[in-house]
Order: sequence, then C-alpha cells, then structure tokens
Amino acid sequence: DGTWDEDEAAHFSVPRISAVFDDFSVALGTVRSTLAGDPVDRVAVTYEDVPEYGPTGSNTFQIEMFFDGDIRITWLDIDSNDSIVGLSAGAGIPPDYSEMDLSATPPCFVYGACCLGETCVGVTEVACLGKEGEYLGDGTDCNPNPCATYDASCLLISEVVLGTASGGCPRWIEITNTGTNDFTFMEGGIIVQEDGSTDVTVDVDLASVTIPAGEAYVVSSNQGGACSGAFNAIYGFLADMDAIAPFGDGNDRYILTDTADGSNLIDIYGEFGVDGTGESWEYTDGYAYRLSFCNCSNDGIFIAGEWFFGGVGSLGGGNPEQLLLDLTTPDAHVYDYSCRRAGDMNCDGDANGQDVQAFVLALLDPVAYTATYTDCDIQNGDFTGEGDVNQLDIEGFADLLTGG
Repeated sequence: DGTWDEDEAAHFSVPRISAVFDDFSVALGTVRSTLAGDPVDRVAVTYEDVPEYGPTGSNTFQIEMFFDGDIRITWLDIDSNDSIVGLSAGAGIPPDYSEMDLSATPPCFVYGACCLGETCVGVTEVACLGKEGEYLGDGTDCNPNPCATYDASCLLISEVVLGTASGGCPRWIEITNTGTNDFTFMEGGIIVQEDGSTDVTVDVDLASVTIPAGEAYVVSSNQGGACSGAFNAIYGFLADMDAIAPFGDGNDRYILTDTADGSNLIDIYGEFGVDGTGESWEYTDGYAYRLSFCNCSNDGIFIAGEWFFGGVGSLGGGNPEQLLLDLTTPDAHVYDYSCRRAGDMNCDGDANGQDVQAFVLALLDPVAYTATYTDCDIQNGDFTGEGDVNQLDIEGFADLLTGG
C-alpha cells in the first residue's frame, strides 16, 4: 500500500496492522523481520529509527504476530504525533467504530515469561494464568528458556591447560556436556579459587551460554591482554569465550556452578580451598584432562582417579607450541557413554568404598547385580568401554577409588 495520507478510511481500506500509520521514509531507517521465541512462537517486524517524510524525527516500534493469534505492538521512541494505531479487516470503516487517543491512556499491559510446560511464551500475567501456565514475573524473558529442564549432572570440566608459549600462554579450561540434551546456563558460570581461597564468587559469567549435547566449550583467559591471540595462534581456531578472569597459576581450582551465588557446585578441578602447590593435580606449565570413563559431574568433590595429570613442567621444552598440539585437545573430548557416574555401583550418587561389594557382585553375577540394584546401570562399572563388566575393569575401578 502506497497510501501516505493517514486517515480512518485509508486504514480500514485493506487488512492491516497499523502500529504507527504515518508517512515514513523507511529507507532512512532500519526495517527487519525475524522469527522469535524459544521455541519459535511468533514473527516480529521491527522499525528502528525510521523518520517521517522530510525527513523529520525518529520512530522505533515493533509488531509481534504470535502463532496462536495474539498480536503485540511495542512503542519505544515515537516522534510522530498524528499517526493511527489499530487493526483492520479491510472491509471499510466498521459501523460500530469509535476512536480513542492512545497517548492519553494509562501505561500498556506488562508482559513476562509464562511457562506452559517446558514451552515459554511472553504474555501478560492474566493471559498466562488463563492458559493455566506458570507466570515468572513482569519483565522476565524467554531467552534463554527458563521453562526447560536442564540436567547439570552431565556437565563437567574436561581439560585444564597452562601453556608455556608466548609468555606463559595460552591458558584455558574446557567444559564438556556429556548428556543427550543441550544445556543452557540460566545463571552461574566458573568460579576461580586462587591459592588457598574458599570463595564461591562467579568469575566467568556463563548466563545464557548453551553447550550443545555431546559438545565442548573452551574458555581462554586473557587477563590484562597478556594472552591475546595466543589460543588461536596455536590451535588455529578461536576459543568459545575469552575471559578476563585469571587462569593458570597451576595451583588454582576451577568450579562450575549453575547459581549466581555459587550455592550449587556442579563440578570441580582440584580440592576445594586447597592450594595445589605440590599436589598431584598441580599443573604449573602443564595440563590435565578427564579420563573417558568419567562422564558425569562430581558435585564439587574432586576425585583424582578421574583425571590424567601431565604433571608440572609437562608443557615446558624447546618447542612449547608443538607440545601443546601434541598433548592437549581443546574441543575434541569423546566419552565412552552418555552421562553416567562411573564407579557408582550402588547408585548412591558417589563412587567410593561402599561400591566395592556391588562391583564384585557385578563381576561375579551380573544377573544378581541387576536384580539387587534395580535402579542402577551396571555399565557404571565398565571402565574399558567393552560393553560389560569383567576383570579388565578392576584396575580402572581401583584407580578411581585410590586416585591412582
């Protein structure tokens, strides 16, 4: 429609949604359309900094057309003062039509995130409750989806590295999602405990970060620009995130949390609050990686037997760049099974000495084990990846318990 003179007859002449019906020079602003929502539930058409013909002023507004039939119009900065807003069926001015001055009305309805099961939609509280949904509050957002169920037990720290190239770089840690579902951090991230600290302050904010199922996420430290470009220069690709938090004195601990205050610990590298100097897991100028049978988080309790330790100075040498390429594997970890807690044979959530009796039963009589531990997966005792539990798994189980 090329009509530039906004009046009631023009508005009602064709089917339309008039957000701000006026004569605009749209080419001097930005107009775009996108699919929106998580999952997608609407089409949004946005007019940004569009002036009236002349050009004069600036106008920013949006029309959202929901798949369930709802229509939402949002106005930000509007300089136009003679426009028309409303809906038209295109059949001419309705006989019962009456106009109102929107600029004189109270504030518009307030919208927020509404959970319909695991589906999130942005509606008013009244509309949400009318759909028998759970309203999460005015102004809450659906991206990332706050209604989805996330299993943090499949999220773990899989590698830590302190390189010796480029002045003690690169410095990075890797997180892997070993589960079958994508994981999105609603809040939380990485806690860095330096020296003997016991703080649980989030140092690397991962809120809104999604780690797809079966994939890794690499965070490189570039505190003060000291390691700028080092990761890419060595490995030939960019880390998923460059953080300003300090990584890599070799005696630090890294903790994953899915809460903003660090009240829930998902996984940890190193013993909580313990200075790693002289410990088996110290990685000064070195590296460490999670063994393939360890594919569930440790709930903040470090188990040395789940790791391979390169040792202090293992990345030092005449060709530090080649050592990094030969010994470290960012973004490339593969685990034997989807998320399960290796060694937890009695399924109490931990792998410890209390699992020995159940492990022996699994070795001697798998049928009896399955009948006795009905809620357990016997594959928790398969440390070789052969698909069953046998004598070849004894060494792996013993190493797990003893930290060998």
